[in-house]
Amino acid sequence: MSKVERPRLFIIQEIESILKTAISEMELINSEVISITKEYQLKSLLTYIFARYESALSDSLIEYFIAFPEKMDTSKISIRDDLELLSEQSLSTEFKRRLAENYVSTQFFKNLEEVLKLVERQLSVNINSKEITNKLKEKKATRNLIVHNNLRVNRAYINASGKNARTDVVGRKLNVDPKYIQETISIVTENLELLLEQVSEKYSDYTPLNLLRALWDYLFDSPILKFDDYWTHDDKEIYGCKVEYVSRWAPNLSSYEKTLLAIWIQQFSSSICQDVFDYKELQLWGPVSEKISLMTEIIDRYPYIFYGKEKLEKIVGFKSLI
Repeated sequence: MSKVERPRLFIIQEIESILKTAISEMELINSEVISITKEYQLKSLLTYIFARYESALSDSLIEYFIAFPEKMDTSKISIRDDLELLSEQSLSTEFKRRLAENYVSTQFFKNLEEVLKLVERQLSVNINSKEITNKLKEKKATRNLIVHNNLRVNRAYINASGKNARTDVVGRKLNVDPKYIQETISIVTENLELLLEQVSEKYSDYTPLNLLRALWDYLFDSPILKFDDYWTHDDKEIYGCKVEYVSRWAPNLSSYEKTLLAIWIQQFSSSICQDVFDYKELQLWGPVSEKISLMTEIIDRYPYIFYGKEKLEKIVGFKSLI
């Protein structure tokens, strides 16, 4: 039997959640901005909108790089020789997160067009249309004027905005009113929605269910340990454990298999685990420490993934596992 690849710890719902939250916030601001009249509030709001937009992009990249650290530009990483190895290691999420955050933060000092190209290149999407990018560049340049020049036009604004500059008169003060804020929100939201649509389609296979299935196949290779025989599920999440099947076949498993299965089922239901397994028959953890470390990392990243949808909704009222 060929060796099963170590599962990639990535669930697309994490990036979807980041983008959906940002889009929802933009919609809320858009519904209320018309009532705002004070200039300092409008300037603050425009600054925040761009910060929120860029954080949605950067946070999405960070989550991607945690799962795929080898995709970071090795010329920018001092430990580049270890990136490939890092993707194979358990209990390294926090280190990968810090590495990804540092890498992304350095990349986001570039101009907006380069940032969008980075997002496109790394996530394999197409969100950098010339029309949207040019509009975003003017909005970002206006945001920079707020921060650095009290909205008075300078050469940096004119150069950054290009043909979309609202004026080419140096020293003239630009206006930021509710209509301009709404225009900015519309462009930002369109860009985020396009990114959401494309990543959702491209990474649609990275669901909680598929991660669990990949983990199961990595842990077990016995013909009496087939994932679908033990779990009920829809196309994205598990619903429950087939207790009768577990009880029937557990006595026939090796101590290695019993140990890992007991740990797994313990995350779903301690009562089932207690009824099915005799802990005297379980293996010492040393020989299976690598597999247990992987399970621990998954639990650390996705605390509710083993619970089952029905059980989770009863316990904490969640509507999904992520």
